[in-house]
Amino acid sequence: MIKMQPIAAFILSALISIATLQGQTRKTAEISADLLLYDFGTIAESEEGAAHTFSIRNTGTAPLLINNIYASCGCARPEWPKTPVEPGATAEIKINYHSKGRLGPFRKSLSITSNAGNSPLTLYIKGNVTPKPDEPALPILVYPYSLGCLKLESMTIAHSSAYPGDTIRDTIRFMNDGLSPIKLRTGKLPAGLSVNLAPSTILPGANGEITLSMRTDEIGQLGRASISFPLLAESDSAKKRTVVESLILIRTNILDNYARLSLPGRTQKPQPQYSSSHISFGRISDQRSGSPSKSGKKSTLPLKITNSGTAALLIYSISCDNPLVEISGNKREISPGSSAEYKISIRPKNITSEISDDIYVVSNFPDEPVKLIKVTVEK
Repeated sequence: MIKMQPIAAFILSALISIATLQGQTRKTAEISADLLLYDFGTIAESEEGAAHTFSIRNTGTAPLLINNIYASCGCARPEWPKTPVEPGATAEIKINYHSKGRLGPFRKSLSITSNAGNSPLTLYIKGNVTPKPDEPALPILVYPYSLGCLKLESMTIAHSSAYPGDTIRDTIRFMNDGLSPIKLRTGKLPAGLSVNLAPSTILPGANGEITLSMRTDEIGQLGRASISFPLLAESDSAKKRTVVESLILIRTNILDNYARLSLPGRTQKPQPQYSSSHISFGRISDQRSGSPSKSGKKSTLPLKITNSGTAALLIYSISCDNPLVEISGNKREISPGSSAEYKISIRPKNITSEISDDIYVVSNFPDEPVKLIKVTVEK
């Protein structure tokens, strides 16, 4: 029995070491914010815009590293610390909202991707922009979209990003601008989407909200997703019954869970390099003056993506929300050291005003799963 004591002591020591190592490997960063939604209230249009600083905290046991912040609009520009946030420490994220030329109500989302176990964290800003004090006041449409006498603040929900298993939630405000009650209902809903209309019958001059909840698992794809459902507004007058219908859109980027890996788990990863961050077609007049526009041909520019990393680069989607911008090229896996070329096209005869939009490239690159490529056509 005495000879067994050293063996028992060794086994006990080994078990303690294993438990200690397991405790160390369980250390993860966790991110939280003091406020998830900031309301600017009413702000005046200006070149400088408006800014707010959110405070975030690392409530985990490992250093927190913010990889990127994706805004649902280029008008909201985030600034964040590039150094790790130690456990228990706080950091500041500054959001600048550029109000120039953006009169009326706004609501924008900002998705923070990091090495936290609960990444991403989504923050929101909202408010209402009025004209400059030194300029003549213009009518501000709080509800600029119409469905008959039903006025809505938006017809599109733009959610920056989400992961499989997440639930996207948002609201759209509306009002009855007519003289008769309006009954609201939806058409067939996509799988995983629930919609609540409150109230479903809205009296003249009254306000209400559409609350949407979408389970991303039901979308069934990675990359940029666009989901829609029909909204119907029915009203009765002394003369006739009227039913008006339109589509409500929900857009988001569904990211690979690879983006949630901790830093040690990213030793083998792709590294995309883009030939350009701005696709410029120049002036519309120049595009139309050439023979291609007369024959209805496309004007095309290339976008080359090279993988300089050590793992395959998976392109889940490459798209633009503007239907006037066409994208071709179907290569979805780029091996290390290889490249793929995509064609960005417009038809000049279809362009009636300037274009300034984004091309969304959604990939499995953990440091920047959503790459925005600016595409422009000038007047």
